[in-house]
Amino acid sequence: MSFVGRYNASAVADGVAGNGRMNKAGEMISTPWDIQMMLEGRVFVAGAGCEETGIAGIAALDVQTPVFGLTAPAGGTVAIPLWFKVYYDTEAGAAPAGMHLVYIQKDRAAFSAGTLLPAINALGGATPKTAQAKLQHTLTALTDSAAAENVMLTSREHILDNLFSVEGVTTLPNLETPGLNIYEFNYVPQFPIGLYAGSGIYFYAIDATARYNVAAAWIEAPADVYMP
Repeated sequence: MSFVGRYNASAVADGVAGNGRMNKAGEMISTPWDIQMMLEGRVFVAGAGCEETGIAGIAALDVQTPVFGLTAPAGGTVAIPLWFKVYYDTEAGAAPAGMHLVYIQKDRAAFSAGTLLPAINALGGATPKTAQAKLQHTLTALTDSAAAENVMLTSREHILDNLFSVEGVTTLPNLETPGLNIYEFNYVPQFPIGLYAGSGIYFYAIDATARYNVAAAWIEAPADVYMP
């Protein structure tokens, strides 16, 4: 198979045959897939804005009431999480008993069960594509999930109240907490997860007094193109 170089030519339209893009050394030029998705307007970010009020945690672990959740629509779109971050707005003098991020494979009716955090397209412009997946907080109707349908992606437990409330706010916090950002919960997937047909990832913070904010980024790929 041979290719003809396209150095300065315009992009090939969808469904139209065209030559491969090569440089003058005869090497194929490719764009990383996530960058290509961004250029097509398929990368989204959502979360709290500047100075928004934090969201309360939950008093006890209950799979039906996550604090935050990123959920795929019923069909048509595969949402691929890129990044999920939760951080403290105010801690109210208490440490959470545990923070958990869970992937739930099945549709658990979470898509319209919470308060929406509007998504912004990572590609600027006047008329960007709108997100099909939803990042929500204060979910209240997530039906129970069997053990075979969910897995803990990551968690933080045994968080010492003294570390948060006393040591971390001393005059020398860099000595008390060296190299440890105790005020953030970050998750960058170590393997790809495709949220589809109502599946999602959900965050639980077991502490009813602290306040949390969230940010998440994901790719939305058309299911009819990428799925068999």
